[in-house]
Amino acid sequence: MSSLCPALPRLRVGIVLATALLAGLARAEPVFSGYFVDATGPVFSLTSEGGRDARWVSLGESFDGYKVTAFDRAAQKLTLVREGRTVEVRLRAAQVQDSRPARRAYIRTLRGLALAQELAKDGDVPLGDLLKRRQQVLDQQDGTKTNRYALAYLNERIDEIAAARAADLAKEP
Repeated sequence: MSSLCPALPRLRVGIVLATALLAGLARAEPVFSGYFVDATGPVFSLTSEGGRDARWVSLGESFDGYKVTAFDRAAQKLTLVREGRTVEVRLRAAQVQDSRPARRAYIRTLRGLALAQELAKDGDVPLGDLLKRRQQVLDQQDGTKTNRYALAYLNERIDEIAAARAADLAKEP
C-alpha cells in the first residue's frame, strides 16, 4: 500500500484530465430543427444544448463552434465540423400541424372586402371574379355615372356574398 501512495497524486491528475477530455468530447451537438431554401440556397435552424441559443445559418457559416459544411437533403442530414471532428445531425422529427383550423379562425374575424379577398385566395371563384371586375372598374376610373354605379354594384355584391360566406363559416365547428 505504501508503494502506491506516491503514484496516487499522478493517478488523480490523470483521472481529472481524462474526465475533462471526455466531457469536452461528450458535448451535445446542436439540434437541427428545420430548414428552408431561398435564392441563395438552404438555410438551417440550429439550436444549442439546452436551447440557450438558436439561429438560422447557411452552408459555410458557424454556430456554437460548429461549421456547417454539407447538407444531404434526401437523408435530411446536416454535416458539422468542430475542432477537426465531423458530426452529422439529422433533422428533428417534423411536427406538422394542419393550418386550416387556424386559417378558418382568422377568416372568421374578417368582414367585407378583407373577407372577400381572403376567401378568394382560398379558392372562392365567384368572389375572385367579382374582385377582378371591381379592380378593372377602379383602374378605369373616369368619373362617369356608369363607372360609379358599376363600382357600387360590385361592392354591394361582394359584401352580400362575403356576408353569406361568413354566416356559413360561423356554422362550421
